[in-house]
Amino acid sequence: MSTLKVNAIEKKDADQTLTVKDAAMTGVTTIAGSPTVADMSNFTFPTGHIIQTIVATHSTATSTLTETSFSASGSIGITGSITPKSTSNKILISLSIPLYVERATTAVRYGVRIYRNASGSTNGYLNNQPTDHYLCSVDNSGTTQLDYTTQHNMQALDTTYNTSGSAVDYTVHLAIDQSNNSQTITAQKDNMPTVMTLMEIQG
Repeated sequence: MSTLKVNAIEKKDADQTLTVKDAAMTGVTTIAGSPTVADMSNFTFPTGHIIQTIVATHSTATSTLTETSFSASGSIGITGSITPKSTSNKILISLSIPLYVERATTAVRYGVRIYRNASGSTNGYLNNQPTDHYLCSVDNSGTTQLDYTTQHNMQALDTTYNTSGSAVDYTVHLAIDQSNNSQTITAQKDNMPTVMTLMEIQG
């Protein structure tokens, strides 16, 4: 058995593809330094692998929101943008929103929805039912004014964005259950930041 020890092997052709035939590679190979990969466009990750993560923050307080239906006028100001590698992957959206809610009497109720805007996709809300778990309420059986702060945390999974190579934008809209009894809601009060995390997951 012979052993060949060299510092480097370089192929003379421009494509830099080196073919080794009928070889059994054994032992441990150590790469010194901090190697990096500039382009992994041809690499296939295992299913469930997180391909990329984008974090967006917004800390400017909204004006007092009194919208009773979901629309752009109820936006809290944050936008998260991600460019998916493939249409077969999934985008996991995680949100943490500081809210200040007040009402003169009885209960307060509000809803939060994530709106998607993407080329080649059907734009719209990801969680499209106001009676699902994104609708939150606090009951107050008395007549005392109810003011409270809360950290609203939620997640949504986008499986239908249908675009790759171009950006997918996500915004957040709020709405209150009813505007009587002076119910209002403010996001990012006192400049507390909202955080949106977008993760592309291999499909």
